[in-house]
Order: sequence, then structure tokens, then C-alpha cells
Amino acid sequence: MLNEAIRTDYSEFEKVMGLYAYMCKYFKYDFAPLDGQGIDDFSDYACLTKKNGICCEFAGAFTYLLLQAGVDATPFEGDGDSGYHGWTYVVVGGKGYHCDATWGAHGEDPDADLLLMYFMLTEKERLDNGFEKEKTRPDIVWPFVDEVKSTYPADDTTFAVFHDYIWFVSMDTERNVIIYKDVDGRTGELSYGDL
Repeated sequence: MLNEAIRTDYSEFEKVMGLYAYMCKYFKYDFAPLDGQGIDDFSDYACLTKKNGICCEFAGAFTYLLLQAGVDATPFEGDGDSGYHGWTYVVVGGKGYHCDATWGAHGEDPDADLLLMYFMLTEKERLDNGFEKEKTRPDIVWPFVDEVKSTYPADDTTFAVFHDYIWFVSMDTERNVIIYKDVDGRTGELSYGDL
């Protein structure tokens, strides 16, 4: 998966973009494995090997792939309007962001365009998606969650343009830009600089 999604010369941001696009395209949301009894049926491992799962498995699988690529990440979780949900917190260029591969997943159409609405979110944007601040937390270190909660800031708005129904077109690693399109089909570019 790493070899298919990223190149060894990718920056941190390019690794996150490549792996996010890969997971959203090839992984499917699927409740069926919840009926299973073991690690082969319901786990981050199962999600990676079968390329399907639910939100907490997506979060763990995405986190694992990012860590293998050298990007700091951890699974995150929260409760809100639609109940419990899991996603991934990533650190790029020393700044934190929330990435939700579950909500970005293409579903049954792997050729669908990649919606960037849930990619590189701030904490405010994550909370605006219906989550409650006091009920969002890192999904690991649960006995110490109150002690470490404040160490996961996400307030950089560099990628805010993505969060208003913007679709990924391509990534130009020579110029360090993401080419995207809006709902009217107009294209634009966002420079990610040296991230």
C-alpha cells in the first residue's frame, strides 16, 4: 500500500495526501465484519488486509500507514450529533490537523472524485461537523486522556479552502500545489509550500 500510494521523496504533506487518497479510493465502509469474533474480522489489522471496516478501524489503519511513512499521527474519537465516530489526527510541518478517511471514502465507486471536505481540518471545523469539544479525544492513552487532551492542537487554516465541497484533481510535487475543482467544475490551486 505504501509503495502504491507514496514515493520515497514525498514530503510529510504529500505522504498524508497520497495515503488519504489511497484509503478513500480503495477502502470501503462495512459494518458486516462486526459480526466476527477475532482479529481477522474486526480490527485495524483486518481493515488493512481486507480494505474495509468502520470508522475506528479506518482511523487505526490510516494512522498505522502514516506512522510507517514517517508522519506523526494518532487515532482520534468523538461523540456528537451522529453518535460515536473515529478519525485520525496528523502532524505536518509541526502543526496538527484532523483527517477523516471514513467520511472521505468513495464507497462503492472507486472512480469517484475525492472530496477534500474532511481532509486537514482544524479543531473548529471538526467541532462544526457536530462534535462536542469535551467529547473529542485521542483514541489511545485512554486512562490519561484528560492529561494529554490539550497537546493535540489543530488551529492552522492553510487548508480551509478544501472544506467547502472541493474535489481533488491532482498533486504537483514539482510546484508543491494541489489542483482542485469546485462544484461548478472550476479549477484552482493551493500551495502547500514545503510541508
